[in-house]
Amino acid sequence: MVLHLVADLENFDEALAREHYLNSSGQKDELESSKVFKQFKHLFSKEHVTEAGKDIATREGKLLYDAFIGNFIGNELKRVTDKANSYEASAFVEVSGQQIPFRQVSTLVMNEDIREKRKMLYEATKPVKKKLTAFEKKSWGKVYELIKELSGKSYVDYLSFAKEVNYDKLAEQLRDFLTGTENIHKDQLEKNMASIGVRLKDARPYDYAYYARAKSFDVFFQKEKLLEVAKKFWNDIGIDFGNQKNVILDVEERPKKVPRAFCMPVKVPSEVILVIKPHGGQEDYQAFFHESGHTEHFANTEASLSYQLRCLGANSVSEAYAFLIEYLLSNTTFLQKYVGMPAEDANKFANFIMEQKLQAFRRYAVKVIYELKLHRNDLAKLDDKFMPTAETYSSFAKMYADLLTKATKINYTPENYLLDVDSGLYAADYVRAWLFEVMLRKKLEEKFGKEWFSNKETGKFLKTLWKWGNAGKSIEELAQITGYTGLDIKYLTEDFLQFFK
Repeated sequence: MVLHLVADLENFDEALAREHYLNSSGQKDELESSKVFKQFKHLFSKEHVTEAGKDIATREGKLLYDAFIGNFIGNELKRVTDKANSYEASAFVEVSGQQIPFRQVSTLVMNEDIREKRKMLYEATKPVKKKLTAFEKKSWGKVYELIKELSGKSYVDYLSFAKEVNYDKLAEQLRDFLTGTENIHKDQLEKNMASIGVRLKDARPYDYAYYARAKSFDVFFQKEKLLEVAKKFWNDIGIDFGNQKNVILDVEERPKKVPRAFCMPVKVPSEVILVIKPHGGQEDYQAFFHESGHTEHFANTEASLSYQLRCLGANSVSEAYAFLIEYLLSNTTFLQKYVGMPAEDANKFANFIMEQKLQAFRRYAVKVIYELKLHRNDLAKLDDKFMPTAETYSSFAKMYADLLTKATKINYTPENYLLDVDSGLYAADYVRAWLFEVMLRKKLEEKFGKEWFSNKETGKFLKTLWKWGNAGKSIEELAQITGYTGLDIKYLTEDFLQFFK
């Protein structure tokens, strides 16, 4: 048995999380995960995987088995992972004779008013992306090989077993969603792109990034007020945000700190770090509210739960709580009460957030469809309704560009076909989280009224869900606890159709 290694596994997770935190928060230049893997090298053996595989009848047993497989693969890939991260962190692109750090380009693109300059910045990243793609190819080839060797299953079949998700059934539901919301999505995108002087047929990802920056709302989203707004909301539902002994708010300015807020659950629930380096604008607020949802989930996890139930499992559960808090910014009453928006501006901004949410969901929906085909080496071409045809794509890069363009109406190019893929079919975790977010929000409205976000009973209720950690209850079980028969996409579909009618 491998139960005697559970404490070491948790210590390994803690050490790896701390390493990533120090690097991303600008306190350490190099990411040295290899050193952490070396420190805990006794954990990464095929014998441990085999032993863990003998006890998968229980949830905790299966989670432990999945952890040993994932960590074994992580150990095998540690050098290429560190090389890729170090290269990305140090890479520069050249634009008009100027050297620009690769990681800064996306921020420059979203703030660039001149379209031709946005295009130049975007195009300049392609050589760096080509090298990063080479790292990804090497990694994915090894992942497929190791999953087969360790579990006897294909990559998708293994994830379906480990996460207990029927991905093909999910893909069918997502195809129906994409076709069912096609018209309202196209109408809104035409309007969105016209607002920045771009015809929809010409729209590129760098155009949408500029549109989504939403500069016209900056006056309402000042970086100096972000913590004040967040603290007021959390305090209103009974959580003394900023004064929790197990939550660290890292607000210190450091030159190499990543610009986007993130949550690092170093040791759940006793040490959860929320990192922020606000630069101003609605994206700051969206990101911080999202990450604060993760933070409170991890910080309010029941400490007596096993390591497996507290820390392991699919990420859809925590992402649902993060989305619940993030999308308060689509509520006009919340915007008026906490952000201080006049009613007219609140209506405009709520509409912007819901349009952005629809675009994001459609993008992730098609990513699930694309990634299932990628991982299965399936090049069958899909039609406009995302159904298979007799034709084939010449490459997965071409498939990526075609499917992402069909779903988002933004003209995607092939270079991100591997860089836009997260491990573990995380795109599906996001999708499932979006489904539960709507269901949970509707239940909170039923129980505590339209202004549930100002009611201390809401905090008490959420704590009854948060206590289950990441895997104490599956997202389907949480849906049942809140009064549904299970996870259902119809609530999200209805939410969009009613909003945009």
